[in-house]
Amino acid sequence: MDRLNTVRRHPRSGETKSIAFLLHGLGDSGAGLIGLSDVFGEVLPDTLFIAPDAPFSFPHVSFGYQWFEFPSQSASMTDTWCDQNMQSTRLLLSLIADEISAASLGASSTAVFGFSQGAMIALSAVPRMLNPVACLIGCSGGFLSDESVNRIALSKPPVLLVHGNDDDVVPVKVFHETESHLKDAGFEVRSHLMSGVRHEIPPAAIDVILKFMKQRLGAGG
Repeated sequence: MDRLNTVRRHPRSGETKSIAFLLHGLGDSGAGLIGLSDVFGEVLPDTLFIAPDAPFSFPHVSFGYQWFEFPSQSASMTDTWCDQNMQSTRLLLSLIADEISAASLGASSTAVFGFSQGAMIALSAVPRMLNPVACLIGCSGGFLSDESVNRIALSKPPVLLVHGNDDDVVPVKVFHETESHLKDAGFEVRSHLMSGVRHEIPPAAIDVILKFMKQRLGAGG
């Protein structure tokens, strides 16, 4: 695959002043997550929303995709996992660069939001960009491994981490570990831990995410 397939929603205002990439979780698709733009677009009317499909099919769900295959509980990071992670990273960074160029914008006019596995690949890929994006939001996800973010980071965009303390898919300890790694590496981090929330994107989280995106993208977003 040379390019990720995407679903997009054009700015409500008709003028693109910023771009937000929406990265889905395991077994979902760009079409499944693009609905967030209906809510996000009310606050960000000049933003183009792009939701790519992950490059690998997910065998357990029809029309579902994955950014990488999770290793089994008895295995460490396998060659397949590493290969797929790097391929997804390359394709995602290529997509972001192409879309920024096509819109005649800069990385500073770009936001990246990821849910679950989408948050994992975003945290792995986006710091590898030479120029920092306006903001990176990870919801119900975290770092893929204990690889040093300080070693891979070429840029350090502001990060918002959102997580439910009752998440039974990605344990809350991943949230705390990711927050610690980012802060130790010198990232500006805002954290929002939600009580009684499981593996989901509740309305309260959307309010926090939108406020963060609006602040970072600016009034023109």
